[in-house]
Amino acid sequence: MTARWTEEEWINNRRIVKFEKFQDGEILNVDFKAVPVNEIPANSICISCIWWDTFSDCYLTHFDAMYLLEQLMGAPGRFSVERKNRLRRNLEGFHPVTISKTNPHNSGLFKTVMAFGYPRPRDIEGDFRVLPWNCLEPMLRKMIGKYKFIPFGIYNDIFRRERGQHADDTPVAFSKLPEILVDRPGISLPWLRYCVQHCEGFGCG
Repeated sequence: MTARWTEEEWINNRRIVKFEKFQDGEILNVDFKAVPVNEIPANSICISCIWWDTFSDCYLTHFDAMYLLEQLMGAPGRFSVERKNRLRRNLEGFHPVTISKTNPHNSGLFKTVMAFGYPRPRDIEGDFRVLPWNCLEPMLRKMIGKYKFIPFGIYNDIFRRERGQHADDTPVAFSKLPEILVDRPGISLPWLRYCVQHCEGFGCG
């Protein structure tokens, strides 16, 4: 994913990477490819692979990492604040680096990222953190690999018991399950087990 960049990507110091997920039983297959910034499909999952010239290496922002995890694990629902905080703590294990406009060692990258248009790999006009791009595969394996598959019918039964509903009640909409069950120990969402196709694409070089 970090090789054979186009001239435009080198000028922009980033490559847009589009992810797609496909559910196959208990396996969530994740595929990805580079797309030109002016050809990004509507409602697609895209993050930025950012070139940091100082280290001649590729990085992604902490914001994009959280966004990607939410899109793969939570969509169409959203993560609870508690879940986001837990994921942020787990990301600390990958030693993110803080980028600041007042730090002479990385102020250049700060200016570069601040100048990016859509899709923006940040949510604030201030300091942000980055992770090496080659951390992406182990990050996904660590965050998503903790979950186990539970058939949807069992989920409906658990949901009804939690809500005090009877077994003959209307089945719960699939999109309503994440916020209620995702944070419960020993219970996980059906789409969270995954395998990454073309894993070599995550590494730099």
